This record gives sequence, structure tokens and C-alpha cells, in this order.
Amino acid sequence: MKRWRLHLGRIGDELRDVQRHFPAINTVLNCRRDDFSDGVRRNMLAAYEFLDAILEDGLDLFSDQGLEALLQLNHLVLLGKGYDPGVFGLHIAVTRPRYSVMTSALPPLAPLRRSGPHHRSDF
Repeated sequence: MKRWRLHLGRIGDELRDVQRHFPAINTVLNCRRDDFSDGVRRNMLAAYEFLDAILEDGLDLFSDQGLEALLQLNHLVLLGKGYDPGVFGLHIAVTRPRYSVMTSALPPLAPLRRSGPHHRSDF
């Protein structure tokens, strides 16, 4: 079975476009955000790269390993590559139980569609 893959080059281009237009986007948000800096863009791209690797490996995101990967994905978005767990230990310790609570309350998913507007070739 062919694995899903993300178009990382396109995602990088889109993130740069969002960054360029973010001041205007931020004015219409109900909850204003910090600037979309180069660091934020790099962190987000690192998270997409990690997600692409997860998809390539065929990891079930709702397995124990998958939930751990989602937690790591969250850390990449917020902290970036190469973060020091010692420095961010409190953040990591507080976030881990939240993922357990959130994921234990999820209802079962409907089967994924194999065609339609979000077919894998669109990603």
C-alpha cells in the first residue's frame, strides 16, 4: 500500500505566504496571535517534516506510539528542533497529561474516505 506523503516544498511556500500576509490575517482573528516570525515558520515546517515521517512509517496516530508522536509534534511547533528537555521540562510535564485526557475522550473515527475533495493526492 502506498503511504501518504506531504508536499513539503509546497507547504514551505504556503507558510512563507502566510507569514507575508500574517499582519493582515491577524487583524481579523478573534484571538490575536504573536508575530509569525521566521522561527515560528521554521518550527511549523519542522512539525510538518515530522508528520511526513510519521505518515511514511505508517504509524497509527491513535496508538500509544502515535499519541506520543502527536505530543512530540506539539513540542516541535512550540519549541522547535533541538529543544532542551531540561529547560522545557515543566512545559513537557504539563502537556503530557493533557494529551492523555484529550485523546481518551475522542469518539471512534469514521472510516477514511479514499476519494473526494481531500484525497491523498491533494496533500
